[in-house]
Amino acid sequence: MQLAKHILPVIMGFVNRELLEENEQLADLFGEISPLLATEQMQQLNLEVVETFLRDNGFIG
Repeated sequence: MQLAKHILPVIMGFVNRELLEENEQLADLFGEISPLLATEQMQQLNLEVVETFLRDNGFIG
């Protein structure tokens, strides 16, 4: 199986390479998603996650 070539290093930090090599559909999915996750999009997603965490835990209103 050929691993998708456009997987971001960030995703690779969370997903084991062996898992991707064994699951072609998962590798293909990440291959489709990764070009959409430019730095700006990743920063926005991180901000949303942090805001949700702070709100859910009563740190902000």
